[in-house]
Amino acid sequence: MDGLIRLQELGQADPLLPPRATASALGAMVESFAHLWQDPVEGLDEAEAVDVLTRLWAGAIGLAPQAWPGGDRAGAAATATEALLE
Repeated sequence: MDGLIRLQELGQADPLLPPRATASALGAMVESFAHLWQDPVEGLDEAEAVDVLTRLWAGAIGLAPQAWPGGDRAGAAATATEALLE
């Protein structure tokens, strides 16, 4: 939640999103997806799973394209991860 607040303060995430509810919703999405990912019937590739979660997560918080180093979504994940870990 603090990481989302930092991204909002930096103008990189949608300032209208309530941080606690947003963090809870995205955390639930990732947890649910992890259960599917571990299901051998689904057969999800790790790289594909990480890419899908990154795209959904970055889009959900409104991470602006200019916040993506190189204009890519992997860069968005790196930027967001750095903010979350500070």
